[in-house]
Amino acid sequence: MKGPIRERKEERIFTTRASVSLAVLNTIINNIEDIIEEYNLNINDLSLRWGSVDSILNPSENIYIKIYYKYNLNINKNIDIDNININISINEGYGDMGFLMLYDLVEKIILQDAFEYAIKASYTTRTGIEFIFYYLDDGRIAMFEGEYHRVRLPKVRAVASIHTHPEGACGLSKQDIESGLDLLAEGGLLLGAATTSCMAVMRRRFMVSEEDYLKIKEYLLNKKINFKKLDTVVFNVIRY
Repeated sequence: MKGPIRERKEERIFTTRASVSLAVLNTIINNIEDIIEEYNLNINDLSLRWGSVDSILNPSENIYIKIYYKYNLNINKNIDIDNININISINEGYGDMGFLMLYDLVEKIILQDAFEYAIKASYTTRTGIEFIFYYLDDGRIAMFEGEYHRVRLPKVRAVASIHTHPEGACGLSKQDIESGLDLLAEGGLLLGAATTSCMAVMRRRFMVSEEDYLKIKEYLLNKKINFKKLDTVVFNVIRY
């Protein structure tokens, strides 16, 4: 069955508060992961204050993120993304929340753009034409129109990738999981498939472990896996 023929596909570059927040979150996570590897730290020994979450969700021109480590360690980094300066410091002490909880913030941020996905998903439901949103590390979103029941584009290095499914298809296909695994292994934070009312996501919680990577690869071959037993990759369904 052939889908509708359209002469021109829609493409759009835009920015939302969520896309900027996600770029800030990605910058913080990537830099801390680099430090963890360089100094051979245990991520469970890192913490921060709840106030840092507000700084990420409501980004300003200058953002100060204080990370606490249980042992003596003094590190200070300044990173610029677009017109935002992010200062990250690590000092001895204890915060209110574990650093791993920052990875869970990605779902809350992504949901801020749920209306954008729902509008395009409603079109997908009517016509079968899918759309994909790439969240870039500079705070922009690149949206592309795909084809009938698929989106095939060259690989784009992205913080997150959301594509539309028709209503009633709130899940990830084998191809979605394969693409998501590549995105997460390369440092991306989340892949999602959105309908008009919900989104199926896979996201990482710290760097994807070799064990989890192989388990998901095995699933792609024979579809036998308990997703709840993964340590560094989370599968979830979000309703909005």
